Amino acid sequence: LRYIFGVGAKRMMKCFDCLIALIFLSFVGTIAGFQVGQQGCTASSTRCCSRRQTCLDALSRRNVLSFVPAVAAIVATSTSILSEPAMAEEVVAVSSSSYQGVYSDPNHPKGYRIIYGDDKKATMKLQDDPKGPVLELPITIVDKKNSGGLSLLFDFSSKGGPKDITGILGDDSDTITFPDGNVWKKETKGIMGVYKDNDDKNPTNFVAIRKFKGAELMVELIDGSSQKSSVTFGAKAGSQKAFFEYPGEFNKAGVINSKENTITFSDGKVWTR
Repeated sequence: LRYIFGVGAKRMMKCFDCLIALIFLSFVGTIAGFQVGQQGCTASSTRCCSRRQTCLDALSRRNVLSFVPAVAAIVATSTSILSEPAMAEEVVAVSSSSYQGVYSDPNHPKGYRIIYGDDKKATMKLQDDPKGPVLELPITIVDKKNSGGLSLLFDFSSKGGPKDITGILGDDSDTITFPDGNVWKKETKGIMGVYKDNDDKNPTNFVAIRKFKGAELMVELIDGSSQKSSVTFGAKAGSQKAFFEYPGEFNKAGVINSKENTITFSDGKVWTR
C-alpha cells in the first residue's frame, strides 16, 4: 500500500471514505429530486397526474441518467488522485557510495577512472595513459525504479567526445555498462577505491587509492570543491597494514579492516570506503 499510494494505510482509507461520501451525496440529491417531482404532480399538472405511473417512470429515468455522469466524474477524479503518488514513487534515493570508486576501462588498460560525488552529480577524474593528460569530466546522476538501474550521464566533450553518454551501474555496483557494449569494472582488490576521511568535515573532499606500478599504489587527496588533487603520494599495502608516503610522515601505517572497508591510523584518523 505504501508503494502504491506513497502514504500509510490510514490515508488510503480516508481517500475511499471521501469517494463513498461523494457518491452518497450524489445519490441523496437524486432521491430529493425524485421526491420534488412527485410533489409537483398537482392539479396544475393534470396531464402528468392522470398518467401517474408514466410520469414517475419518466422522472426516475431522467434522474438515473443524470446520476451516471456524476459518478463517472467522481471515479475519474479519484483514479487520477490515487495514481499520482505511484508516479512520484518512481524516483528513489541514491547512495553515492554505490557508484563511487576506481574503475578500469578495457579500451585504456594503462589508464584509470576515478568517480566521486553525491546523490545528484559526480565528477570523473581520468587518464587514458600514464603519459597522457589528466581530465575532470562532469556526471549527472539519474535514478528511477523503472529505468533499468542507476544511470550516470557522462559529458565527454572536454575529451573530444559526446556530452550525453549514459552508463548503467550494475546490480552489484561493480560495473558500468555503456551503449557500445564497453564495460568498466570497479577495482575491488585490496584497498583500491574512493574513501572519506572522518576528520575532514568537507563533504566534497575524497581520498582515492588506485593502482600505480606493480605492487605500488597511488593515493590522491581530492579537493572536491576545485576538483583537483591537493596531494598525491605513493603507498604499499599488505593483508593487514598499508604504508603511506604521507607528506612529512614517511611510511605512515594504517590498519586495514576488510569487513568494515576502513583504514585506521594511530592518530585516530579513519578512511572509510
